[in-house]
Amino acid sequence: MAFSMCRWLPLVAILVTSSAPALAAAPALVDGTDPAVVMELMRGYGSARPDKGQDGNPMIRGRIDGNGFSAFFYDCDGDGANCGSIGLSAYFDRTDVSLDAINGWNRANRFGRVYLRDDGKPVIEMDIELAGGITADNFEAAMDRWSAILQDFDNNVVNAERQPEAGDVTP
Repeated sequence: MAFSMCRWLPLVAILVTSSAPALAAAPALVDGTDPAVVMELMRGYGSARPDKGQDGNPMIRGRIDGNGFSAFFYDCDGDGANCGSIGLSAYFDRTDVSLDAINGWNRANRFGRVYLRDDGKPVIEMDIELAGGITADNFEAAMDRWSAILQDFDNNVVNAERQPEAGDVTP
């Protein structure tokens, strides 16, 4: 019995040491303790730069496929740290998007919510919960969804509502 254990011991040692790099490469948790980490992940989708919200909490201004957006950090400590969630928000500088189009988009889409501001311009929003941390893969999936939502809303609602101008009409 001792002889057979000795024969298996090197194999066990190889398996244990070869799995160590896999454990080290496990995705880190993304949370609201370091907005710079969140900003770097957002840069993978376009541009992102730090800012501060009116409440003093961290904020990120970004751009994905030509659409500007803001990431507001919420549920933060008194000093604007250890934030529990992010609210993504984009507004479109258009006043000709109908309430029917907004309501139709909201009915058809589970993620993201759209409304008209008091000035008649559409806003689209989506939240990402960070309390307790989420894996980098989950954060990237949320950003993939945000990117798709922005593009879908822009293409199928904002630009679908645009009336052709005289110069745009071809005979």
